[in-house]
Amino acid sequence: MEDYVSFEQAKALKELGFDIPTRYYYWIMFPEELKEGIVVADHNTEDSENHFSAPSLYQAKKWFIDKFSLVVSSLPCVTDPNVDVLKWRYYVDKYNPYIIQEGSIKVYDYFEEALSAGIDRALQILKEK
Repeated sequence: MEDYVSFEQAKALKELGFDIPTRYYYWIMFPEELKEGIVVADHNTEDSENHFSAPSLYQAKKWFIDKFSLVVSSLPCVTDPNVDVLKWRYYVDKYNPYIIQEGSIKVYDYFEEALSAGIDRALQILKEK
């Protein structure tokens, strides 16, 4: 599920109050046995302690904007002008009331990798509050 948040990200999003219905979800059936499922619903309700909504990277990105005014982006960067290969970095922008931008030093091979890393950083920023 490369276009979706990881299980660890899903758990952190649930802790922060993510409550948007999603198509995919994770659940722990038995201790240490992680499963994936498909049902459109809010899987982060109080009576579903072993279920975790698995939003797409885009859904998570939009939720950060709507709920916290955090914009997580994955943007191309040029690491070597002589090589015709795109690499990616993430940026996290906070609007409150000024723009505070933080970007990754690390370069990623794929757009989704960089966006997922940006989501990790946004989760970390919110946990530090």
